[in-house]
Amino acid sequence: MIEQATLAERTIQYGNRYRRRYPSVRKKLEEAESLFRHYEYEEALRQAVAAVEDVEPGAFDRVQRLWQEDSGRES
Repeated sequence: MIEQATLAERTIQYGNRYRRRYPSVRKKLEEAESLFRHYEYEEALRQAVAAVEDVEPGAFDRVQRLWQEDSGRES
């Protein structure tokens, strides 16, 4: 659950770069944020991934890789 919450948060943050340009991304990220605030991390992650992948295929792979690199440094 912690992993899903962290990945959801990071994916939402990553998606913020597209929020202004793409209304569909903004809508999906707003939904993901609402789900996140209600502790529905798995669904929040799904929404956030869908948002970023729509405009940047492979974006979630990048988010995961960066998270793993950060986690490795923290250990």
